[in-house]
Amino acid sequence: MAKISEQKKVELMEEAVLRNDIEGVKALFAEHGTFEFTARALGLALRFCGADMTKALIEGGATLEYELSPAFKRKYACAVAVNNFTDIPVNYSSWIFPGKDISDTGFTGNIVSDEERKKEARILHEKGIGNLQMLLYNAIYYDDDAVYEKLRELGVNRLSDYGVKIAGGKAAMKDLFDTERYDRRAFQYHVLGVNNKAMPEEATLRKLKHYLECMDEEKILLFPADVYITDWMDKKHFVTRYCSETLFDFMVNNTNLAERAKKWDMLYALVDKNNASGLQYALSEKWISKPKDIETLLAYAQGKDVKPELMAALLDKQHSAAPVKAKKKAGDEFTLETKQPSAAEMKKIWGFKKQEDGTLIITSYKGTATEVVIPSTIGKDTVTAIDPDAFRVNAPRLTREQTASRKAIVSVEVPGTVKAIPGYMFGREAYSENGHDALKKVILDEGVEAIGEYAFAYCKGLETVDMPGSVTSIGSSAFKSCVGLKDVRIPRSVTAFPDALFYGSGLKEYAIPAHIKEFGGGIFSGCELLEEITLPETMMAIPDGMFLNCLKLEAIDLPADITEIGRDAFRGSGLKEIRVPGTVKKIGGGAFSDCKNLESIHLPDDAEIGQYAFAGCNHLADEDGQIIVGSRFYGVVREGWVLEPEEELKPVRISPDVVVDAALDQLPAIVYRACVNDGDGPQGDLQPGNTVRFGMFPQKMDFDMEPLEWHVLAAENGKALLLSEKALISISDRMKQKDVWAGSYVRELLNNGFYDMAFSEKEKEKIITVMNKTGDNKAQKVKGGPDTQDRIFLLSLEEVEQYLPDPDSRKCSPTDYAHYQHPTRRDYGYWQLRTPGKDGWGSMAISQDGNDSASTGNHTGYSYLRPAVWVKAG
Repeated sequence: MAKISEQKKVELMEEAVLRNDIEGVKALFAEHGTFEFTARALGLALRFCGADMTKALIEGGATLEYELSPAFKRKYACAVAVNNFTDIPVNYSSWIFPGKDISDTGFTGNIVSDEERKKEARILHEKGIGNLQMLLYNAIYYDDDAVYEKLRELGVNRLSDYGVKIAGGKAAMKDLFDTERYDRRAFQYHVLGVNNKAMPEEATLRKLKHYLECMDEEKILLFPADVYITDWMDKKHFVTRYCSETLFDFMVNNTNLAERAKKWDMLYALVDKNNASGLQYALSEKWISKPKDIETLLAYAQGKDVKPELMAALLDKQHSAAPVKAKKKAGDEFTLETKQPSAAEMKKIWGFKKQEDGTLIITSYKGTATEVVIPSTIGKDTVTAIDPDAFRVNAPRLTREQTASRKAIVSVEVPGTVKAIPGYMFGREAYSENGHDALKKVILDEGVEAIGEYAFAYCKGLETVDMPGSVTSIGSSAFKSCVGLKDVRIPRSVTAFPDALFYGSGLKEYAIPAHIKEFGGGIFSGCELLEEITLPETMMAIPDGMFLNCLKLEAIDLPADITEIGRDAFRGSGLKEIRVPGTVKKIGGGAFSDCKNLESIHLPDDAEIGQYAFAGCNHLADEDGQIIVGSRFYGVVREGWVLEPEEELKPVRISPDVVVDAALDQLPAIVYRACVNDGDGPQGDLQPGNTVRFGMFPQKMDFDMEPLEWHVLAAENGKALLLSEKALISISDRMKQKDVWAGSYVRELLNNGFYDMAFSEKEKEKIITVMNKTGDNKAQKVKGGPDTQDRIFLLSLEEVEQYLPDPDSRKCSPTDYAHYQHPTRRDYGYWQLRTPGKDGWGSMAISQDGNDSASTGNHTGYSYLRPAVWVKAG
């Protein structure tokens, strides 16, 4: 039987599945072996066929996973467009759910029963096919009790590793394809059904209950954006459906809705939803208690068609809230010595409310003082917490005077009764103008235990922070971009520095206390004024980005026992010299890159050094402008002097067995370990369609020389045309063909450097020098240029059309070695031809899936070389 294309094989498989022809499916697997794309066939079986077909497909090798590429998605229409720039794979496991709409795919049939779908879920579980946590998430999303209960019975009952996890006030969700994504909308639309009027509230409640059953959290913490939805006119609206009779009890008891929403918004919504029991709860919790407020809500309800019991609850509350005049008793007066500010007086300065434990939380600062002392008590109640928005400059409903007063605060003292400074208490976003730039001093009294993330970020004028010994933890970026910061006293009770703690601050010198044992990334990143740093001797590793862009840091003593230097640890810093202890076993990628002043470095002989570790370190370059550290090549100097391309094509020996043919950008074009190649020439039958071995070249990242595989494209008159099976070399923008093939750097590289390196002397005798004619680029109306004599060359478009007539025959993937040296490391690329591109820029190319003959030559950053050669066939 004639060989058929992968697309045809997939088409036959899917047709057999839709016929529910199990024996036909087995026969296709037996005849063709592997299939390029089986996910959709398996999805069709889950939806229309049942457990027996599902099992037959899986036993034949079908999976739900596949690697999405631009060509693959065009070929099989298996992607969903997220926006103009991003596609994601179709989740075919979701086709098991009747609620999944696939009407736009053209596939139709009768959906299998609940019992059959339970069997399918069991088979997927037994065979380990697909992401079962994703399947559980979708069972909740599509409100499918049958599959949901079956998965939980099988032990798939948690979403913590895969799905939705809401904690710490942030909705942290992974999307359906294992990519971390912080997306409130996924929670709003997929779970709560916000703005989805077609979703019954009963279904939403089931989703919420199932969702909470599968969480590692006791409560769903909502974002403000989950509670107030912004419309097309940028106006925010409270989500009133939360206050319905169906949802209100769950939302109040299992989420932080009551803390996120304004009480009046919920009260009005309870009336609108005619939720009498919910309103009775709100009144019993004293959401409002003043007679005037009761009257306002009663007047609102009287204009609505509400239940009698709802109106009765309001009337009862109005009666109980009626003011009672009390007689003044003797002895009620206070002396000057004992009298404290009354709660009424404090209300002029502070907004506050009671918490469940009877203590108070400060909700708003309304005073005018610039030196602020937060009270420890108001009346008889203790202040134990501060709302993150209590001092916010751009909080809603502030008068112009209140905004000015908050911006003018110079110092703040926090009482010890407050255990935690909330995140963002005085911090703000990077580019906001509504910050606390005047704040200079922060005093935390004994008793304060924690400082939240970004608590004082971007307070430009902050100079000092006094912390008591009771503080045990500090959140990430707590002092980020405090450019005026001069002194921070860290107590011994703090043992960890979190991520970006002093990022971009104004510290000029700092000694990290010896009691700090744990270190996050980027702690001093962007501290452009930092000149001197002392590290504790107990420190075992320099974290990622710790001193990134510390421009004035010229020297540092590393701890004697340190074992690792993280990625970008000193990138862009002012270091002039550094001695890395012999204990260091690993230096991360980019660790010292762009250290323009670095002149001297001492490295351990056995340290593992990451990519780009010294790229851009101009003063480490040799007289030829090559940056070589520890026998490794890190690029060519881009400032001061730049090698001409012709010079860069010459091999450079940087160790006894490692040779660099320097690329025209940050990576070498050819790096290899010297070896003995005593090959005689092409081995095997040189007939079209065969594959032969000829020459040696690096193909993995160990730089070892390995035998090359070549396809025989033609055989005539005692000679054969060979084309490398894989793309062997990646090329940068500067290396690309300029104008025509005759004068290109690529031609010189292949005919000289590659020719000399890849073939033994005996093999070179087999290579024929041929006269190549390069045809015109008709699509772009560009002349092909003069004929050339070549030993090694690239195919022309005419030769591709002659010898590789169909897309399957043109498929070509890069070696690991070539892909690793890609300037952009894209997963998709083109192999270049010698036919010129548009306007003398680049050359034509073939996509690695064989479908696209790109004519413009504009393939910067993802171009590969696939050499061709004529050899003697005898």
